[in-house]
This record gives sequence, structure tokens and C-alpha cells, in this order.
Amino acid sequence: MVRFCRLSADVGLDQPEDNRLFLNGMPHVLRVDCPWRDIHERYGRWNSVYVRFRRWAEQGVRDALLQTLVDLGVTDNWQRMVDSTVVRAHSQATGAKGGSLEAFGRSRGGFTSKIHVRCDNQGRSLGFILTRGQVSDYKATDALMKLPVPNPSAMLADRGYDSDSFRHDLLVHGILAVIPSRKNRSAPQNTDWRRYRERNRIERLFNHLKQMRRIAT
Repeated sequence: MVRFCRLSADVGLDQPEDNRLFLNGMPHVLRVDCPWRDIHERYGRWNSVYVRFRRWAEQGVRDALLQTLVDLGVTDNWQRMVDSTVVRAHSQATGAKGGSLEAFGRSRGGFTSKIHVRCDNQGRSLGFILTRGQVSDYKATDALMKLPVPNPSAMLADRGYDSDSFRHDLLVHGILAVIPSRKNRSAPQNTDWRRYRERNRIERLFNHLKQMRRIAT
């Protein structure tokens, strides 16, 4: 809270008591996927909430808040997990003619984006990477490994991350790779299946994440 108050003062925001309305209004929009103009009046004027949302994103306040939550939540370095999920793009996601497509691409699911996540052993997210929907899972591993969090003793992932480069990167950092081998691998790697069963926690993370309709669509 102290760090939040300092950030609010640095970017010229109101008092923390006033900011609570905006903090509650932002997740509300993400959860129900309503237009900003339709936000409930109990969160204040819709334009004020939207402007605050954009200002925090542009000035790094939101990223600093999320990083603080990560720092407070990381309690052990036993093992981490990485995975990705595909989300279908909204019918208006492409924007106006000539606009940037950003992280939208074509895949078997249609016009999609892919969310790459690194989480802790409890299934709490440590960071996200957004790519086009057709990008392979292991293409985002470099960015996920560069997240400002301590390295674990083991990394859990599914077969989509079974690449020699990713295994070598984990070995260099002293991290045990708990990754099943691809079926076409000529020399299958040993897998700690008992440990691998705990990977369902990141699947549950995606389940909770996609309850936010603005993210799911």
C-alpha cells in the first residue's frame, strides 16, 4: 500500500481512497466485458475510470502494482510451470482499416492470440507473454525465463516445450526439466511423472483467467 501511494503521487493521481473505486471498476469491466460507457455508476464516471486505466498502463503504474503482488507472493523457489492457451479474437479485435493487428494471428482456431504464462507451484501467475495464435509454445520461453523472478529448482511443462534449446537453457541455469518427450524424439528423455502431475495447477490458472470475459473473447 505504501508503494501504491507513492506511485499515485508520482503520476498525479487522487487520494488512495478515491483510487479504490477505480481499482474495483477495472476488474469489473474485465469480468463482464461491458463497454466502458456501460460501467455501473457505483464505480464513478465511466470516463474517469477509463482515463485512469489508460494512464496507469502508459505510465507503468499497473505493471508496478502487479510486480509488487508477485514479489509478495513468491515464497519458495521449489518449482515453476510454463504453459500457454489460445483465445479467440473478438469480432471487432482487428480495429479500423489499416490498424495494427498487434498479437493477433491465424491458427486452426481462426483469428486468435496466445497467452504464455509462467506461474509458481501454487498456480499463481508470475508473468504473461502475448503472441500471435500460431506461434509455437517454445518461442516464448526466452521471454518467460527473463521475467524478474528467482529461478526454481524444477520447471514443469507439457510436450509443446520439448525442445533441445529450452532444455539446454534450463540446464545452464541449474533447473531440472520436467517435460515429457515428444513422440517423434529419437532419444526420449526421462520424466518425473510423479512431479509432473502437479502441472494441473497451471491449467486451473487458465480456467480462472478465462472467467474474465474480456480476456476469453
